[in-house]
Amino acid sequence: MSSYDFYIFLRSLDELLVRLMPLLVVLAAGLMTLFVLRAWFKRRPPERIDQRIVDLEQRVAALEERLPPPAN
Repeated sequence: MSSYDFYIFLRSLDELLVRLMPLLVVLAAGLMTLFVLRAWFKRRPPERIDQRIVDLEQRVAALEERLPPPAN
């Protein structure tokens, strides 16, 4: 392989990278987004509405116990 052939090879490789760079950037951003979303969903426990209602009812009952009796 002569130096000219190597030069042509490098030029064609550079041209290929220039053409594919936007696609590579979009793919990299998409992969990072998927990774972050996956980690976020794994970290969050599934939301249980019924458990939240029970917790709120218990908090309300505890707060009502702390109230002074009515003055009537």
